[in-house]
Amino acid sequence: MTRVRRVTLAIALSLLAPLASAAEPAAGPDADFAAALGEAEANVKTPEGKRYDETFGSSFAQKERPVLVKCTKGLGESDLAGFDLVARVSDTGKLETVLVHPPTKVAECLRKGMATHGYPGPPRAHYWVHVQMTIK
Repeated sequence: MTRVRRVTLAIALSLLAPLASAAEPAAGPDADFAAALGEAEANVKTPEGKRYDETFGSSFAQKERPVLVKCTKGLGESDLAGFDLVARVSDTGKLETVLVHPPTKVAECLRKGMATHGYPGPPRAHYWVHVQMTIK
């Protein structure tokens, strides 16, 4: 009977070990991007989030068009791959953080170019937004 308990305990511990390691947060920029993207997607599911998404999108298109023209000038089609951008906006509309994935030439150029631009204030401070970029 003691032998059965040891086997059962060993099986239970081996089943718990993968769960404990999977529960630990992943480190690195991909994990940061994924967490920010998750928050941005949750934000847009609320009524105020939908309204702000439209407001931010209009402002983004107007402010970043010249930056994108500059960032894409002289690049071949292989450098014009789509990417996702997530930005954390302060309550005053200042960009606190901008993350891109994958970090293509255009994505990195846009990220740097939009650093000084202000946007309309979001529903609350430290608000994540998502922009999916397709370049044609």
